[in-house]
Amino acid sequence: MATGIQTGMRTGSGPLATGRGPLGKPPGGGGGLGKFGAMWSGLNPKVRVLIICAIGLLIAGGVVFGMVSSANQPVELYATKLGTDDVKDVSIKLQEWNIPHTVSVTQDNVMISPHLKVTAQARLASHGLPRHAIMTAANAPQSSGMNMMTEREKDDQRKRILEGELTESMRQMVGVADAYVRLGLSQKSIFSDNQEGAKAAVMLKMKPGSQLNRDQITGIVNLVAYSVPDLKPESVKIVDTNGRDLTAGLPISDAVGMAPTGQLEYKSNLEKELRNKVEQQLATVLGSQRFAAQVTAEVDFS
Repeated sequence: MATGIQTGMRTGSGPLATGRGPLGKPPGGGGGLGKFGAMWSGLNPKVRVLIICAIGLLIAGGVVFGMVSSANQPVELYATKLGTDDVKDVSIKLQEWNIPHTVSVTQDNVMISPHLKVTAQARLASHGLPRHAIMTAANAPQSSGMNMMTEREKDDQRKRILEGELTESMRQMVGVADAYVRLGLSQKSIFSDNQEGAKAAVMLKMKPGSQLNRDQITGIVNLVAYSVPDLKPESVKIVDTNGRDLTAGLPISDAVGMAPTGQLEYKSNLEKELRNKVEQQLATVLGSQRFAAQVTAEVDFS
C-alpha cells in the first residue's frame, strides 16, 4: 500500500555531493599559495610592477649594506705577529694620533679600519715601528726543546740570543728607533794561524732629528766588543739606515775606550818610571852622574 512518504535514502555507493572539489579542497585549490596566486592575478598590472620593483630595491639595498659593513670590519694592521712591546708602542702612538683601533684578542696585533691601515703603517714606520722580532733569553725555546737540537743548532740559537740581547740594549738608547745586530763568531780551527776572528755589524735606525755623537758610538762599539768572545773593537762596524759608516772616522784608540792623549800620557809616565828605576840601579854601581839612561816603551793597547 502506498503511503506517499519518501525516505530520502540512497541505496547507491556513490558519494554525496558536498559542494567541494576533489579531496574536500575548495575550488581553485593550492591552499595559501593558491589564494596568493588568485590575489596576485587580481591585482592591477601597474601595482604588480611596483611591488616587483620594491622587492628588487630591498634586495639590492641589503647586498650593498652587507658589502659596506664587510668593508668597514677591522683588519689586522700587520700580516705578521708583533711582539708584546711592539703592540704596546704601536697602540700608544695610534692613541696619540687619535686613530681608532683595538688590540687583537691574541695580543699579537692591532685591529684597525681598512681605510686607515696604509696611513697608520706609514706614520708608524717613520717612527721606527714596529721593530723586527728578536730572540732573547726571555722568549727563547725552553731547555727541554734544546735537548732535541744538534750542537750546531744550539750554537746558532746562542748566537741569536746574544744578538737579540745586544739589539734590545741599543733600542733603549736615546734617539735610537731600532737596531739590528749580526755577529760573525770566531771559527775554531786546528791551525791557530788560520783561525778567523769574530766580527760584528750593527745597523741603527735613528728617530727623526736624532743623531749619535762620538761618545755614544764608542759606547756601542765597546758594548758589542766586550759582549762577544774574541771580538776586537776594530772589528765592530756600525752603519745607519742611510748607509753611513758611523765607525769610519772613529780612531781605534777611541774604540778601546781610551783617548789618544790618554794613551800618550800613559806611555810617557811608564817610560819615566822605568828610566828612574834603571838610573837607581846604575847609580849604585857606577855612581851618580856617570851615565845616561833612555827608555822607550812599546805598549799594546788592544
